Amino acid sequence: MTSLSITVMTLNLHEGEQPSESPNSWEKRRDICISVITSYSPTILCTQQGLRWQLDYLQQCLPGYEQFGISRKGSQDTTDEYCTIFYEKEKV
Repeated sequence: MTSLSITVMTLNLHEGEQPSESPNSWEKRRDICISVITSYSPTILCTQQGLRWQLDYLQQCLPGYEQFGISRKGSQDTTDEYCTIFYEKEKV
């Protein structure tokens, strides 16, 4: 029998709409987020409160991952916050 080891990480992306001067602005946090994600290389990454453009940025920076998720307003909405799961497409 072959065993499989997976790593799961969670990340709350909240504060996507902060002014660029704010220490909580996405522009000031996005590189740190990518650095943490890539240093741990999770098999599965669960995100909360991500806006569509934040999730698109993560997808661009994480080419080995696929994603699926939905906003509180439904799958066709692009303005609300999403709960999205990224997963390593070669492992899952």
